[in-house]
Amino acid sequence: MPLPQHVLDLKALVADRIGRRLLPVHGRETVWAGRGSGEPCALCDRTIPTTEIEYELDAPSPRATNGVVRLHLQCHALWQQLELARLSE
Repeated sequence: MPLPQHVLDLKALVADRIGRRLLPVHGRETVWAGRGSGEPCALCDRTIPTTEIEYELDAPSPRATNGVVRLHLQCHALWQQLELARLSE
């Protein structure tokens, strides 16, 4: 089954932001998950509401707020998937 267009768009955005060092380039950072903080996602720029899961990476990045990279569940999964594929090359 083909991926929906919004997922394909996010995958391209992940690759672009990793390439420009706007997102961390490896998955070794400490990761926390919890209730959304109302802050924007470092990948899609949409707010992560308190009704959604937010992943937080303790990683230096220009997209970090106070040293924390915040991602929606799906955005984190896409970032992690691309990074794991890149690391296994």
